[in-house]
Amino acid sequence: MPLTIDVELLTGTYESGIGGERAEWPPHPARLFCALVAQAGTEAEREALRWLERQGPPEVLIPEVGTSVLRGFVPTNAIARGGGGAYLARTNGSRAWPRAHPAVPGFRLRWAEASPDAEVLERLRSLARRVSYVGRPAGFALARVSPEAGPPADRLRRLVPAAEGPYLLRIPYPGYVDALVTAFEAEEPADAVSRALPYAEPAAEAPRGDAASPGPYARLFTLGFPPGAGVAGWHAARVAIAVRDAVLARLGGPRRDDPWPPFPPAELAPIHGHGEGIPPEGRCAFLGLPFVGHARATGEVIGVGIAIGRGVAPGLRRALLRLLGLDRDDGPRLAELRIPGVGVSLPLAPPDGRWSLEPARWRGPARRWASALPVVLDRWPKRWADAPAILAEGVRLAGYPEPEEVEVRRGSAVAGAPVLRPGDRKRRPTDPDRPWAHVEVSFPRPVEGPVLLGHLRFAGLGLCVPVRDDG
Repeated sequence: MPLTIDVELLTGTYESGIGGERAEWPPHPARLFCALVAQAGTEAEREALRWLERQGPPEVLIPEVGTSVLRGFVPTNAIARGGGGAYLARTNGSRAWPRAHPAVPGFRLRWAEASPDAEVLERLRSLARRVSYVGRPAGFALARVSPEAGPPADRLRRLVPAAEGPYLLRIPYPGYVDALVTAFEAEEPADAVSRALPYAEPAAEAPRGDAASPGPYARLFTLGFPPGAGVAGWHAARVAIAVRDAVLARLGGPRRDDPWPPFPPAELAPIHGHGEGIPPEGRCAFLGLPFVGHARATGEVIGVGIAIGRGVAPGLRRALLRLLGLDRDDGPRLAELRIPGVGVSLPLAPPDGRWSLEPARWRGPARRWASALPVVLDRWPKRWADAPAILAEGVRLAGYPEPEEVEVRRGSAVAGAPVLRPGDRKRRPTDPDRPWAHVEVSFPRPVEGPVLLGHLRFAGLGLCVPVRDDG
């Protein structure tokens, strides 16, 4: 017998964000669970929630959604000399409140195999009736508990826990109630005791169409520099290498509050690449993301990306996601990037809506891909006429299907693509200048990105963008 909690959003908006100005969607099951815990005033009610946390992570049913950001100035809590207005000795500060606008004003959590007894069911119903908001207090809501599957969900997408998936959602788990109470008494945020799982649409319910061939990377996660703080595009590889080095340093020597143990060098092989027989899907690639593909594109690097291979060990994968801050609302733990050779340090934040910072910009899927950054050939051709065959071999070497056609260019077909100088196409200053080219690669069927090709693909060169079949 299933157990369902339906949440009706009375204002039509879901008021919650994931760091910066990014709205939270899908809703995290743990957020609704925390709202229930906040209403539990008796040990019997807490015991009902302990029963619920033992039922495993729920399914999440959600409608399609749009997002917006509400901005304003509010009095700060800090007291400073010179404050004015009606709040003496307090200053005003700019704030942003991201929000989601679902097509249907609500969402649903469902535990497919949960069968509460009558007392537990009534306590859960009582707790749900007392919930007045989910997320920020402005997000007024009604919650209803039912021992049924709920009304028809024709306009809702179904997400379930998965080994891999595009959403990392915080969930209740055995011991969560007591952990929340302890955190509250210690004046710590709920995020301090959170756990997260990947969620995805079940394969049988995924949108139909021309099925895409998987690439070597399961996920791409991105972070952005502040608007107006880009780095010249010819530094793309330096930015990518700086990200890789920062990740290696942080995972190998975590800070006191980092929620992962130090990784020995051998376990970091997917990141540094030293070791024999590591397949393409066992590696991580690091990207400097250029602003390209627009009539006014500048080619500047405006953010960074980490592509995680399908074969990367779960423990290392979880640590990477936590380093990126996907288990909390406070933004990435890798909050600043120092870029040697460029002489700058820039803050990092979740994507803010700029298209080049969205993973979908680089994921496709698509049948045709064009390089935005040059592809460094894997080996020297005896003559330039051999380059297409070497590049086609490089596509297979990088873990993608056999290409149907490889068109070689000396310039990029992507608007605004940066031009790299000879010293910009190498990992170390002492490395030799290897031959390079731009390409347009066609596959027999759509391929999932990101598509990264060539000798320096793990340092972000050879980064491609999807090309529409109609041009």
